[in-house]
Amino acid sequence: MERADQQQVAVSQADQVRRRYLDLPGPKGLPFFGNAFQLAKDRLHQQFEGWATEFGTSYRARVASRRILVLSDHKVVASVLRDRPERFRRPTRHGEIVREMGFEDGLFFANDEGWKRQRRMVMAAFDPHHVKAYFPALVTVAMRLEIRWRKAATSHSEIDLQADLMRYTVDAIAGLAFGSDVNTLEAEDAIQQHLNRIFPAIARRVTSAIPYWRYFKLPADRQLESSVNEVKSAIERFIYEARARLTQNPERREDPRNLLEAMIVAAEREGGDARNADIRLQCVHHAGGR
Repeated sequence: MERADQQQVAVSQADQVRRRYLDLPGPKGLPFFGNAFQLAKDRLHQQFEGWATEFGTSYRARVASRRILVLSDHKVVASVLRDRPERFRRPTRHGEIVREMGFEDGLFFANDEGWKRQRRMVMAAFDPHHVKAYFPALVTVAMRLEIRWRKAATSHSEIDLQADLMRYTVDAIAGLAFGSDVNTLEAEDAIQQHLNRIFPAIARRVTSAIPYWRYFKLPADRQLESSVNEVKSAIERFIYEARARLTQNPERREDPRNLLEAMIVAAEREGGDARNADIRLQCVHHAGGR
Protein backbone atom coordinates (compact mmCIF):
# COMPACT_ATOMS: atom_id res chain seq x y z
CA MET A 1 0.00 0.00 0.00
CA GLU A 2 1.48 3.38 -1.00
CA ARG A 3 0.54 6.62 0.71
CA ALA A 4 0.20 9.67 -1.51
CA ASP A 5 2.33 11.91 0.67
CA GLN A 6 4.97 9.16 0.97
CA GLN A 7 4.68 9.22 4.79
CA GLN A 8 4.52 5.56 5.77
CA VAL A 9 2.99 4.96 9.18
CA ALA A 10 1.00 2.18 10.83
CA VAL A 11 -1.48 2.25 13.67
CA SER A 12 -1.02 -0.32 16.43
CA GLN A 13 -4.18 -2.26 17.11
CA ALA A 14 -3.32 -2.47 20.80
CA ASP A 15 -2.59 1.12 21.74
CA GLN A 16 -3.27 3.17 18.59
CA VAL A 17 0.27 4.62 18.82
CA ARG A 18 1.72 5.99 15.61
CA ARG A 19 4.99 4.41 14.53
CA ARG A 20 7.30 5.01 11.62
CA TYR A 21 7.56 2.34 8.93
CA LEU A 22 11.12 1.46 9.97
CA ASP A 23 10.02 0.96 13.59
CA LEU A 24 7.74 -1.91 12.61
CA PRO A 25 8.82 -5.56 13.00
CA GLY A 26 8.98 -7.92 10.07
CA PRO A 27 10.69 -11.00 8.63
CA LYS A 28 14.44 -10.70 8.12
CA GLY A 29 15.59 -10.78 4.53
CA LEU A 30 18.71 -10.83 2.38
CA PRO A 31 20.77 -7.83 1.33
CA PHE A 32 19.33 -6.21 -1.81
CA PHE A 33 16.72 -8.96 -2.39
CA GLY A 34 14.97 -8.47 0.94
CA ASN A 35 12.21 -11.08 1.42
CA ALA A 36 11.85 -11.88 -2.29
CA PHE A 37 13.03 -15.49 -1.96
CA GLN A 38 10.88 -16.09 1.11
CA LEU A 39 7.60 -15.36 -0.67
CA ALA A 40 5.62 -18.53 -1.39
CA LYS A 41 3.75 -17.28 -4.45
CA ASP A 42 1.31 -20.20 -4.52
CA ARG A 43 0.10 -19.48 -0.96
CA LEU A 44 1.02 -15.85 -0.42
CA HIS A 45 -2.15 -15.04 1.57
CA GLN A 46 -1.37 -17.84 4.02
CA GLN A 47 2.20 -16.64 4.40
CA PHE A 48 1.10 -13.08 5.17
CA GLU A 49 -1.36 -14.48 7.70
CA GLY A 50 1.41 -16.49 9.35
CA TRP A 51 3.69 -13.46 9.54
CA ALA A 52 0.83 -11.45 11.09
CA THR A 53 0.62 -14.07 13.83
CA GLU A 54 4.36 -13.73 14.40
CA PHE A 55 4.89 -9.98 13.99
CA GLY A 56 1.49 -8.44 14.73
CA THR A 57 -1.28 -6.80 12.76
CA SER A 58 1.10 -4.22 11.20
CA TYR A 59 4.48 -5.32 9.90
CA ARG A 60 6.90 -4.58 7.09
CA ALA A 61 8.55 -6.58 4.34
CA ARG A 62 10.73 -5.75 1.35
CA VAL A 63 11.25 -7.01 -2.20
CA ALA A 64 14.45 -5.48 -3.60
CA SER A 65 13.95 -1.70 -3.30
CA ARG A 66 10.19 -1.93 -2.81
CA ARG A 67 9.01 -1.55 0.76
CA ILE A 68 5.76 -3.27 1.75
CA LEU A 69 3.44 -2.44 4.62
CA VAL A 70 1.12 -5.32 5.56
CA LEU A 71 -2.04 -4.63 7.57
CA SER A 72 -4.36 -7.30 8.97
CA ASP A 73 -6.46 -5.29 11.42
CA HIS A 74 -9.82 -4.97 9.67
CA LYS A 75 -10.53 -1.58 11.29
CA VAL A 76 -7.26 -0.13 9.99
CA VAL A 77 -7.86 -1.66 6.54
CA ALA A 78 -11.35 -0.13 6.46
CA SER A 79 -9.94 3.30 7.30
CA VAL A 80 -7.39 2.96 4.51
CA LEU A 81 -10.10 2.06 1.99
CA ARG A 82 -12.20 5.02 3.06
CA ASP A 83 -9.22 7.34 2.57
CA ARG A 84 -8.75 6.35 -1.06
CA PRO A 85 -7.65 7.97 -3.27
CA GLU A 86 -6.73 11.21 -1.46
CA ARG A 87 -4.44 9.79 1.24
CA PHE A 88 -3.75 6.22 0.15
CA ARG A 89 -3.07 4.86 -3.33
CA ARG A 90 -2.85 1.52 -5.04
CA PRO A 91 0.76 0.36 -5.55
CA THR A 92 1.93 1.73 -8.88
CA ARG A 93 3.72 -1.53 -9.73
CA HIS A 94 0.46 -3.35 -10.39
CA GLY A 95 -0.48 -0.77 -13.00
CA GLU A 96 2.97 -0.98 -14.60
CA ILE A 97 2.69 -4.76 -14.90
CA VAL A 98 -0.75 -4.83 -16.50
CA ARG A 99 0.13 -1.99 -18.88
CA GLU A 100 3.25 -3.68 -20.18
CA MET A 101 1.21 -6.86 -20.67
CA GLY A 102 -1.03 -4.88 -23.01
CA PHE A 103 -3.94 -3.89 -20.76
CA GLU A 104 -4.95 -0.51 -19.40
CA ASP A 105 -5.24 0.10 -15.65
CA GLY A 106 -8.48 -1.32 -14.31
CA LEU A 107 -10.51 -0.18 -11.33
CA PHE A 108 -8.44 -2.53 -9.17
CA PHE A 109 -5.15 -0.90 -10.20
CA ALA A 110 -6.09 2.69 -11.09
CA ASN A 111 -5.44 5.78 -8.97
CA ASP A 112 -6.60 9.39 -8.73
CA GLU A 113 -9.11 10.67 -11.32
CA GLY A 114 -8.94 7.47 -13.38
CA TRP A 115 -10.07 5.48 -10.35
CA LYS A 116 -12.89 7.92 -9.55
CA ARG A 117 -14.18 7.88 -13.14
CA GLN A 118 -14.10 4.11 -13.44
CA ARG A 119 -15.69 3.61 -10.03
CA ARG A 120 -18.66 5.81 -10.99
CA MET A 121 -19.16 3.76 -14.15
CA VAL A 122 -18.92 0.37 -12.42
CA MET A 123 -21.12 1.36 -9.47
CA ALA A 124 -23.80 2.57 -11.90
CA ALA A 125 -23.60 -0.81 -13.64
CA PHE A 126 -23.95 -2.62 -10.28
CA ASP A 127 -27.34 -1.09 -9.64
CA PRO A 128 -29.34 -3.57 -7.47
CA HIS A 129 -31.99 -3.83 -10.19
CA HIS A 130 -29.41 -5.14 -12.69
CA VAL A 131 -28.03 -7.67 -10.21
CA LYS A 132 -31.51 -8.85 -9.20
CA ALA A 133 -32.43 -9.43 -12.84
CA TYR A 134 -29.48 -11.79 -13.19
CA PHE A 135 -30.40 -13.92 -10.16
CA PRO A 136 -32.16 -16.73 -12.10
CA ALA A 137 -29.08 -17.24 -14.27
CA LEU A 138 -26.89 -17.33 -11.15
CA VAL A 139 -29.12 -20.10 -9.75
CA THR A 140 -28.58 -22.05 -12.98
CA VAL A 141 -24.80 -21.81 -12.61
CA ALA A 142 -24.99 -22.92 -8.95
CA MET A 143 -27.14 -25.92 -9.92
CA ARG A 144 -24.59 -26.94 -12.55
CA LEU A 145 -21.88 -26.92 -9.87
CA GLU A 146 -24.08 -29.01 -7.58
CA ILE A 147 -24.72 -31.56 -10.36
CA ARG A 148 -21.00 -31.72 -11.16
CA TRP A 149 -20.12 -32.46 -7.52
CA ARG A 150 -22.96 -34.95 -7.06
CA LYS A 151 -21.72 -36.91 -10.07
CA ALA A 152 -18.20 -36.91 -8.62
CA ALA A 153 -19.54 -38.11 -5.25
CA THR A 154 -21.60 -40.87 -6.86
CA SER A 155 -18.63 -42.14 -8.85
CA HIS A 156 -16.25 -41.65 -5.89
CA SER A 157 -14.10 -39.37 -8.08
CA GLU A 158 -11.73 -36.75 -6.74
CA ILE A 159 -12.45 -33.12 -7.59
CA ASP A 160 -10.05 -30.26 -8.14
CA LEU A 161 -11.73 -27.79 -5.80
CA GLN A 162 -9.81 -24.72 -6.94
CA ALA A 163 -10.38 -25.46 -10.64
CA ASP A 164 -14.10 -26.09 -10.10
CA LEU A 165 -14.57 -22.90 -8.11
CA MET A 166 -12.72 -20.96 -10.81
CA ARG A 167 -15.11 -22.42 -13.42
CA TYR A 168 -18.05 -21.44 -11.24
CA THR A 169 -16.69 -17.91 -10.88
CA VAL A 170 -16.08 -17.54 -14.62
CA ASP A 171 -19.58 -18.77 -15.46
CA ALA A 172 -21.25 -16.52 -12.87
CA ILE A 173 -19.27 -13.40 -13.77
CA ALA A 174 -19.49 -13.96 -17.53
CA GLY A 175 -23.27 -14.11 -17.30
CA LEU A 176 -23.51 -11.05 -15.07
CA ALA A 177 -20.87 -9.07 -16.95
CA PHE A 178 -21.48 -10.03 -20.58
CA GLY A 179 -24.86 -11.77 -20.69
CA SER A 180 -23.02 -14.79 -22.04
CA ASP A 181 -23.55 -18.40 -20.91
CA VAL A 182 -20.00 -19.73 -21.32
CA ASN A 183 -20.79 -22.84 -19.21
CA THR A 184 -17.24 -23.90 -18.35
CA LEU A 185 -18.66 -26.22 -15.67
CA GLU A 186 -19.97 -28.58 -18.35
CA ALA A 187 -17.55 -27.84 -21.16
CA GLU A 188 -14.05 -26.32 -21.02
CA ASP A 189 -13.95 -22.82 -22.51
CA ALA A 190 -10.89 -21.35 -24.22
CA ILE A 191 -11.14 -17.95 -22.54
CA GLN A 192 -10.93 -19.59 -19.11
CA GLN A 193 -7.66 -21.25 -20.07
CA HIS A 194 -6.24 -17.88 -21.12
CA LEU A 195 -7.43 -16.15 -17.94
CA ASN A 196 -5.91 -18.95 -15.86
CA ARG A 197 -2.58 -18.00 -17.44
CA ILE A 198 -2.92 -14.21 -17.23
CA PHE A 199 -3.87 -13.54 -13.61
CA PRO A 200 -1.28 -15.86 -12.01
CA ALA A 201 1.31 -14.20 -14.27
CA ILE A 202 0.33 -10.78 -12.92
CA ALA A 203 0.77 -12.04 -9.34
CA ARG A 204 4.18 -13.56 -10.15
CA ARG A 205 5.47 -10.44 -11.86
CA VAL A 206 4.26 -8.11 -9.12
CA THR A 207 6.26 -10.04 -6.50
CA SER A 208 9.31 -10.70 -8.70
CA ALA A 209 12.53 -9.00 -7.61
CA ILE A 210 13.99 -8.99 -11.15
CA PRO A 211 11.78 -8.16 -14.19
CA TYR A 212 13.58 -10.58 -16.51
CA TRP A 213 10.73 -10.58 -19.06
CA ARG A 214 11.68 -7.05 -20.08
CA TYR A 215 15.01 -8.33 -21.38
CA PHE A 216 14.26 -11.83 -22.67
CA LYS A 217 11.20 -14.05 -23.11
CA LEU A 218 10.77 -17.55 -21.78
CA PRO A 219 8.30 -19.95 -23.48
CA ALA A 220 5.79 -19.17 -20.72
CA ASP A 221 6.08 -15.45 -21.48
CA ARG A 222 5.36 -16.05 -25.17
CA GLN A 223 2.33 -18.15 -24.23
CA LEU A 224 1.22 -15.31 -21.99
CA GLU A 225 1.41 -12.82 -24.86
CA SER A 226 -0.75 -15.12 -26.97
CA SER A 227 -3.31 -15.42 -24.16
CA VAL A 228 -3.43 -11.64 -23.69
CA ASN A 229 -4.16 -11.17 -27.40
CA GLU A 230 -6.89 -13.81 -27.35
CA VAL A 231 -8.61 -12.28 -24.32
CA LYS A 232 -8.42 -8.78 -25.80
CA SER A 233 -10.01 -10.07 -29.01
CA ALA A 234 -12.78 -11.79 -27.03
CA ILE A 235 -13.46 -8.62 -25.05
CA GLU A 236 -13.71 -6.57 -28.23
CA ARG A 237 -16.22 -9.13 -29.54
CA PHE A 238 -18.28 -8.91 -26.34
CA ILE A 239 -18.37 -5.10 -26.58
CA TYR A 240 -19.30 -5.16 -30.28
CA GLU A 241 -22.15 -7.60 -29.63
CA ALA A 242 -23.41 -5.56 -26.65
CA ARG A 243 -23.41 -2.32 -28.67
CA ALA A 244 -25.29 -4.10 -31.47
CA ARG A 245 -27.96 -5.28 -28.99
CA LEU A 246 -28.36 -1.74 -27.64
CA THR A 247 -28.69 -0.36 -31.18
CA GLN A 248 -31.24 -2.97 -32.22
CA ASN A 249 -33.22 -2.66 -28.98
CA PRO A 250 -33.01 0.95 -27.73
CA GLU A 251 -35.26 0.13 -24.76
CA ARG A 252 -32.34 -1.83 -23.28
CA ARG A 253 -30.59 1.48 -22.62
CA GLU A 254 -33.18 2.18 -19.95
CA ASP A 255 -33.08 -1.40 -18.67
CA PRO A 256 -29.66 -3.01 -19.43
CA ARG A 257 -29.69 -6.80 -19.16
CA ASN A 258 -26.09 -7.27 -18.00
CA LEU A 259 -23.11 -5.42 -16.55
CA LEU A 260 -21.47 -4.74 -19.92
CA GLU A 261 -24.58 -3.10 -21.35
CA ALA A 262 -24.95 -1.04 -18.18
CA MET A 263 -21.29 0.03 -18.34
CA ILE A 264 -21.64 1.08 -21.99
CA VAL A 265 -24.69 3.22 -21.16
CA ALA A 266 -22.94 4.71 -18.11
CA ALA A 267 -19.76 5.36 -20.12
CA GLU A 268 -21.70 7.14 -22.85
CA ARG A 269 -23.19 9.44 -20.23
CA GLU A 270 -19.71 10.03 -18.79
CA GLY A 271 -17.93 10.80 -22.03
CA GLY A 272 -19.10 8.77 -24.99
CA ASP A 273 -16.70 6.72 -27.08
CA ALA A 274 -13.72 8.29 -25.29
CA ARG A 275 -14.37 5.81 -22.47
CA ASN A 276 -14.06 2.66 -24.59
CA ALA A 277 -10.73 1.89 -22.92
CA ASP A 278 -12.42 2.00 -19.50
CA ILE A 279 -15.03 -0.50 -20.67
CA ARG A 280 -12.39 -2.86 -22.09
CA LEU A 281 -10.30 -2.93 -18.96
CA GLN A 282 -13.30 -3.46 -16.66
CA CYS A 283 -14.34 -6.40 -18.87
CA VAL A 284 -10.91 -7.97 -18.39
CA HIS A 285 -11.13 -7.75 -14.60
CA HIS A 286 -14.69 -9.01 -14.42
CA ALA A 287 -13.94 -11.85 -16.86
CA GLY A 288 -11.33 -13.00 -14.39
CA GLY A 289 -13.74 -12.76 -11.47
CA ARG A 290 -11.72 -9.98 -9.87
